[in-house]
Amino acid sequence: MYIYSGYELSGSSNDCFHLLDVGGQIEFDKTPLAHPEDQETGRNISSYRSLPLSPAICHLAYTSGRLSRFRIDPHIPRTKYESLYATWVANTLQRHPFGSVFVYQMDGHPVGLITFEWDRSVCTIGLLAVLDSAQGRGIATKLIRHVESFCMRRRIGKLRVKTQLSNLSARSLYLKCGFVVRERSYLYHARASSLGDKSVSLL
Repeated sequence: MYIYSGYELSGSSNDCFHLLDVGGQIEFDKTPLAHPEDQETGRNISSYRSLPLSPAICHLAYTSGRLSRFRIDPHIPRTKYESLYATWVANTLQRHPFGSVFVYQMDGHPVGLITFEWDRSVCTIGLLAVLDSAQGRGIATKLIRHVESFCMRRRIGKLRVKTQLSNLSARSLYLKCGFVVRERSYLYHARASSLGDKSVSLL
């Protein structure tokens, strides 16, 4: 159903298959650093552990995936995309103590979210989102630095994150935060031309 490639495929279709470009991913990593945290940031960021998820947390989860293949692929219903991202957050919570969710609150309302999982050597950021109404306040940077401090306390030597190639604002954010590019991959949804609407796997 999906084809991952380390390079862009020049043709979008052939006699047998139609390839729909649904973006790709770019992976970054960095060595975590200690960052001083002001009192206001410390008060605004807290751990979230409640199941079932609140509507506000679900909304942040959906926001994090606006440029994902599950959102931009016209063959995937929006309800399925929303279910996938809510499940992503819930699964992270269920991995506690090796998975965590932090939220950033303003006036008592969640406006930012970051999820991550870790082992002894690598911490991987899953989802990162900030509401449009709270953009431009450095909230995403504060959430990332909060996770870096988490890594430092546990002596985790690598912080890793993936985002969509098309998500230029996220890519810029990670570079600004000191991440370096690790690898790129391109993603295509393959559909058999001779089989109508049936999707087939080429993997």
